[in-house]
Amino acid sequence: ATHIRGYATDYANVVEALITLYETTFDRRWLTEAGRLNDAFIEQFHDEAGGGFFYTAHDAEVLIARSKHASDSVVPSANSTAVHNFLRLAILLDRKDLLDLAEKTMMTFGRYTSRGSLSRMQWAILFYHHPPKEIAIVGDPDDPATKALIRQVYADYLPNKIVALATPRDAQSEDALPLLKLKTLVKGKPAAYVCQNYVCRRPVTSPSDLADRLSD
Repeated sequence: ATHIRGYATDYANVVEALITLYETTFDRRWLTEAGRLNDAFIEQFHDEAGGGFFYTAHDAEVLIARSKHASDSVVPSANSTAVHNFLRLAILLDRKDLLDLAEKTMMTFGRYTSRGSLSRMQWAILFYHHPPKEIAIVGDPDDPATKALIRQVYADYLPNKIVALATPRDAQSEDALPLLKLKTLVKGKPAAYVCQNYVCRRPVTSPSDLADRLSD
């Protein structure tokens, strides 16, 4: 166990890593943990009065002044990373409250976003203004056909995307992720649904057809 308290950047970066880990392994526990830790981050660091997030937690050692910034250096700022996390989790978990918080945080630092030192915040703003492709894959993760669809998702550079996967059985369960809920195989084959704002185009089953969907 560590005796050093985590700072805002620690929380935000771990949340980001957990979301990415889910989108890599599709193990639901990583997304669950990302949501839990993100809520803890908000509770511990959010500036209710002024917007944005402090560097130190509310119950940390009392300082003369608590810093709060969005400037990105070698390590992106907690505020910049948090906005991107909120936008991703808002879609994956269907959490409008996180979308609202992302919007408020962007507005808090809006007058600074033209500066080059806020490159990560600018990326988050682009993610917000250019809604990501929401890619829902239904199939057995060990099925070669499912794996081929996953490979195609990551074959080309597509920064604005959300990826989720479930087995056919899990997609029909009550606790299925919103993006995956009630999605099915297509004629018994693993299928990929490309959506925006939860509105999905007809599913495809081949990597080449998925590539066409992603390039539109």
